[in-house]
Order: sequence, then C-alpha cells, then structure tokens
Amino acid sequence: MKKIYFITMMGLLMACGGAKDPQMVALKREKESLKLQTKLNSLQISLQKEKIELEKAQQNVNSLNIKADNRTNSFSASNDAQHTAKDAQRTAKILEQTRKANNQLYKVQQKVDKLEREISNVQSKLTAYQTEEKQ
Repeated sequence: MKKIYFITMMGLLMACGGAKDPQMVALKREKESLKLQTKLNSLQISLQKEKIELEKAQQNVNSLNIKADNRTNSFSASNDAQHTAKDAQRTAKILEQTRKANNQLYKVQQKVDKLEREISNVQSKLTAYQTEEKQ
C-alpha cells in the first residue's frame, strides 16, 4: 500500500512539476522553433530545385513552340496528297510534343507556387514563435 501511494505521489509531482517549469516551456518553444527552421530550410532547397526544373521546362517549351509555329506556318496543301499527309503527321507530332511540354511546365509552375505558399506559412509561424520567445 505504501509503495502504491509513493509511486502515485511521485507520478503526480513529476506530471505537475515538469509542466510548469519555465525552463521546460522555453526549451519546448526553442525545439518547435528549430523544427520550423529546419522545415523552412528544406522547403527553400526544394524551391530552388523546382525553379531550376521550371527554367529547363520553359526553355523546352519555347523551343517546341518555335518549331510548332514554323511547322504550322509552312504547312501547305500541295498537289501531292502523300506529301501533304506526311507533313500533317509531322505537324501533329510536334503539336502533341508541344502540348505535353506545356502541361509539364504548368505542373512545375504549380509546384513552385505551392512551395512558395508553404514557405510563407512556415516563415509566419517562425516569426510568431520568435516573438513569443522574446516576450
């Protein structure tokens, strides 16, 4: 009976004593602040990688758009039906490649926008934690 009473009292002291300790509260805030800082750093690294990917996709789309414009502008129905059919197939192939590249560019741009929003949210949380720590 005495052992159970002793264990219960020690448990209560540990539960109540640790939660009110200002040093523990400060350490928990610092821990959360460090977690947010780590998350912010990883998001910024991801953002830089996606921006590089976005630049590559833009260059690819620009070159394909130029090819598609040239192909469609120079496309003409000639007297030879076989030649016209081959030109139409080539033009359709380039237009399909251009469509796929534009879709890829759109997806990469969406990722960049999402990462920028996440970075903004994490930065606002981090500044809130830092202002709490100063008070």
